[in-house]
Amino acid sequence: MSLAYIYHNDCIAHDMGATHPESPLRISAIEEQLKTSNLFYLLNHHEAPLATISELARVHDIK
Repeated sequence: MSLAYIYHNDCIAHDMGATHPESPLRISAIEEQLKTSNLFYLLNHHEAPLATISELARVHDIK
Protein backbone atom coordinates (compact mmCIF):
# COMPACT_ATOMS: atom_id res chain seq x y z
CA MET A 1 0.00 0.00 0.00
CA SER A 2 1.25 3.48 -0.78
CA LEU A 3 0.27 6.78 0.78
CA ALA A 4 -0.10 10.09 -1.01
CA TYR A 5 0.76 13.61 0.09
CA ILE A 6 -1.58 15.90 -1.83
CA TYR A 7 -0.76 19.56 -1.54
CA HIS A 8 -0.85 22.88 -3.34
CA ASN A 9 1.25 25.95 -2.55
CA ASP A 10 -1.91 28.06 -2.38
CA CYS A 11 -2.76 26.23 0.88
CA ILE A 12 -0.29 28.47 2.71
CA ALA A 13 -2.27 31.54 1.61
CA HIS A 14 -5.53 30.15 3.07
CA ASP A 15 -5.45 32.01 6.39
CA MET A 16 -8.67 31.63 8.38
CA GLY A 17 -7.47 33.69 11.34
CA ALA A 18 -5.36 33.06 14.41
CA THR A 19 -7.93 30.97 16.32
CA HIS A 20 -9.02 28.70 13.46
CA PRO A 21 -7.38 25.22 13.48
CA GLU A 22 -6.96 25.26 9.70
CA SER A 23 -3.95 27.55 9.40
CA PRO A 24 -0.73 27.91 7.41
CA LEU A 25 1.24 27.20 10.61
CA ARG A 26 -0.55 23.87 11.02
CA ILE A 27 0.30 22.86 7.46
CA SER A 28 3.94 23.84 7.95
CA ALA A 29 4.13 21.95 11.26
CA ILE A 30 2.71 18.78 9.72
CA GLU A 31 5.11 18.93 6.78
CA GLU A 32 8.09 19.58 9.08
CA GLN A 33 7.17 16.60 11.27
CA LEU A 34 6.84 14.38 8.20
CA LYS A 35 10.31 15.48 7.06
CA THR A 36 11.85 15.04 10.54
CA SER A 37 10.52 11.49 10.72
CA ASN A 38 11.59 10.82 7.10
CA LEU A 39 8.02 9.78 6.24
CA PHE A 40 7.77 12.76 3.87
CA TYR A 41 10.22 11.09 1.50
CA LEU A 42 8.29 7.80 1.44
CA LEU A 43 5.02 9.38 0.31
CA ASN A 44 3.79 9.75 -3.26
CA HIS A 45 3.59 13.51 -3.84
CA HIS A 46 0.83 15.05 -5.95
CA GLU A 47 -0.13 18.66 -6.59
CA ALA A 48 -3.77 19.23 -5.71
CA PRO A 49 -5.90 20.65 -8.51
CA LEU A 50 -7.60 24.00 -7.97
CA ALA A 51 -11.28 23.66 -7.06
CA THR A 52 -13.95 24.68 -9.54
CA ILE A 53 -16.77 27.07 -8.60
CA SER A 54 -19.24 24.16 -8.49
CA GLU A 55 -16.96 22.19 -6.16
CA LEU A 56 -16.58 25.21 -3.86
CA ALA A 57 -20.36 25.72 -3.88
CA ARG A 58 -20.79 22.31 -2.23
CA VAL A 59 -19.32 23.66 1.03
CA HIS A 60 -19.39 27.48 0.73
CA ASP A 61 -22.03 30.07 -0.06
CA ILE A 62 -21.32 31.63 -3.44
CA LYS A 63 -21.76 35.40 -3.32
